[in-house]
Order: sequence, then structure tokens, then C-alpha cells
Amino acid sequence: MHLTITVHMDNPGDLGYLLQKHPARVQQFQVSRAVLAHLFFSNQTATQITAHLVLDIDPILLVNMFRENPVGKEVFENYVNDRPYVSSSLMSVAIAQVLGSALNGQCKQRPELVEQPFRLEAKLSTVPCRGGPDRVHELFAPLGYELELVQHLMDDNHPEYGVSPYVSITMRAVTTVRELLSHLYILIPVLDVRKHYWIGEDEIDKIKRHGAGWLENHPHYEQIVRRYLGNHTRLVNAAIESSESEEGTEERQDAPAEVQKDKLYLHDLRLDTITHHLQRLGIQRLVDMGCGEGKLLKRLLALPQITEVVGVDYSVRALTIAQKRCRHLVRSEANRLQLLQGSATFCDERLQGYDALVAVEVIEHLEPTQVGAFEAVTFRMTAPRHVLITTPNREYNQLYQQLPEGKLRHTDHRFEWTRGEFEQWVNRVSEQFGYTSEIHPIGPEDERVGAPSQMAIFTRLKINEAG
Repeated sequence: MHLTITVHMDNPGDLGYLLQKHPARVQQFQVSRAVLAHLFFSNQTATQITAHLVLDIDPILLVNMFRENPVGKEVFENYVNDRPYVSSSLMSVAIAQVLGSALNGQCKQRPELVEQPFRLEAKLSTVPCRGGPDRVHELFAPLGYELELVQHLMDDNHPEYGVSPYVSITMRAVTTVRELLSHLYILIPVLDVRKHYWIGEDEIDKIKRHGAGWLENHPHYEQIVRRYLGNHTRLVNAAIESSESEEGTEERQDAPAEVQKDKLYLHDLRLDTITHHLQRLGIQRLVDMGCGEGKLLKRLLALPQITEVVGVDYSVRALTIAQKRCRHLVRSEANRLQLLQGSATFCDERLQGYDALVAVEVIEHLEPTQVGAFEAVTFRMTAPRHVLITTPNREYNQLYQQLPEGKLRHTDHRFEWTRGEFEQWVNRVSEQFGYTSEIHPIGPEDERVGAPSQMAIFTRLKINEAG
């Protein structure tokens, strides 16, 4: 069982700080009685270095450990099995134990390295995957990885036996080491349906913690949660309901009461402002990206000028609620509302050709490294005539007296832009993708720090090939 991570960086020795392991040493870690992990580094040059995580698994000890455990009867009933040779849930446990500091974004000596993206290449020698290469693409491609996959034959000497359920994976991306490890930690057990550990409620906390910032936006979110939790319906429902209870709010329950009260006012004000400008622009057909439970959809469907609305969200549960909320508005016009499961960073050809795309308080929930994918999907591939985007103004946070200095308004916000940063982003995107733009404040304006929210309205200069 072998995982390699090659990092291209100006000072390759910095990988040792990130992983908190000395690059010149071979180190061993006892993951369990049956699993010994080896970590070492190779191929160090002036611009790159490779870390190797190799697991040495004793199949006899493994069977003895789990013989009396109901979880292990199916997976480890025989001494001869595939566990010593494949990257399975055992690899995820090793990542958490051996590389736990990097997985959790901790680097005391060089903390600036945690959020620094690098050109990374990860290789998993063999992964059990019943869905084959298509399943791997479904899971990793939406996260921005370039993939090279090899599906192995059952027997190289007898190709007539067909292909095996084992795939070798090479994945490349520009991202942080923490993001890469979190993707591997969750998705390796999703590829391999057989788990070696007991799946309990603590696994809900793990998938929420290590999936924060990317999993909730994945187009196959519910499938990942279901497979990670071993298809235990009670746990799956609890995980999804827990996630949905946080969706659509500007701040979580641990936010100051002052901010909680203000966000209710701001949320309605944003939706009213968006609705006003869509009417002003004469929009008839549009996409609501990240529609959640359908509050904006309901407003829009009440307008006679709106002939078609597409609501897109990663959550099937949220879409179900949105459908119920809007059903009385489309009862006699079934084609006026479409609800699609999708992601703001995943291209969907069904969204092309609309007058406008709206993203209300969506972009700040993306990792900074995902913003480029959002730009490409929205402005180049989907390419509507108008794009309306709202996002918080970070400068305004200082007016919330109970909000600690430097803290963002929502613990799931990956960043928040100042007015200047937002204006720079809007200007760059407009120039890069051929749009004009205008920026509007949302909410009461303060002379020093501006309004609590800000909105950009992009208008395409000409119809390009993507539109």
C-alpha cells in the first residue's frame, strides 16, 4: 500500500515543515498492531521533493484483530485478502495518524505554508474501486484534479478474464497540501466500500471537519456521505440534516447575537435587491446558483416577467424543500421551474443559454484555490448575458462589537473581501472574460467601512462561443 506526494516548490525542504517530518530520515509509525507505516522522502531537487507513505500490513494479525468484530467478518474472513496491497480505509487512518498535523492545517514553525498552494502530484498505487475510472473521475475531477488512471486486468496473462475492480491513480493540481490530504482522507474510503473500522456517530464529525469548504459544494455530495458512512441510513440522514441546518444562514449559532439579528435583515435585503435589478434588466430566464431552500426562487416566480428559473444546489434535501416551497407558483406551468443538483465549480452544459446567473453569498464559501474554477465555469463555460454576485464586505465586520477582531462572519467562509479587493476581482474578471461591470452596496452604508454586503452586476459585451 503506497502513497506518494510530489510537491513542486521553491524550497523543497519546506515540505518537512508542512508534514512535520525530517526529510533526511526514514521514520516508522505503529498505526495498529497489524499496520506499520513507513515515511521517507526521495527525488529532492532544487524545485521538487517526493514524500512516500508505505503501509506494511500483517494479514494474520489483521484477521485476528477483527475475527470477533462484526465489521471484520466480511472484509477479513480469510488470511489471504487484498488489504496488504491496496489503498483502503487503512490508508486514511494512516494519513490521520502520521500526517495529522498537515491534515488539520497545523504548522507551528512555518504557518504561512498551510494555505500556500503548490503544484502537487499524488499517486495511489492500487485502489479498490467498483465503479472503475468513471467513479474516480466523478469524485476527483470536480475538485480540479487532472487525472491519469490505469484499470488493471484480472490476469495479465488472460485478458479474456476481463478487468479487475482495482485502479491506479495519478492526480495533479495546484492546491494546498492540507486540501490534498483532506480529499484523500475522505474519498479513499468512498472508493473502497469495505471499511476496517466500526462506523459510528464520530464519523459524522470527521467527514464534516475534513470536508469543510469543499465537500458541501461537491456535485456528488450525498453519494460521498452515504458511501463514507457505509450506507447506514440513520448516520447518513443525521449528517445531511446537520449540514442542512447550517445552510442558507449568514452566521452559525456560535456567532454573536448582534450578527445573528443583522443577518436576517441582510438576507431579505439581498434578495429584494437582486429581484429589483433582475426586473430592471428585463431578465426572463435565469439560473440561481446555490439556490438552497428556494427563498429567491419563490420571489422570482411571483414575477410575471420570469418565464423560466433553474435552481442549482448540491443538496438534494434543499432542492426538495425548494420544490415544496414553490410548487403553488408553478402548478399550472411545469416547465417554469427546474431544480438541478450541481456545483458552482463544476461545468454543466444544461445551464448554458440563459439571460442571467445569480450567486447570492456563494463565492466566499469556496476555497481561494476554487475561485478560478468558479470564474471559468460561470463566465467562460456558462457565459450568461448577465451575472449578479453578492458577497460580504469584510471591512464592515468591525462594526459588530461582539465579533472578535479578524474573525469572519460565518465559520464556513473561506475568505471575505474588502471593498477594494472585491473591486479588483470584479475588474479583472470583467477584462478577462469580456464583460462590463458595476458594483452596488447592499445595506446601510458607514462613512468609513461602507455597507455590510456588496454586489457586482456583470454584463457580457458580446455573445461568445460559450454563450
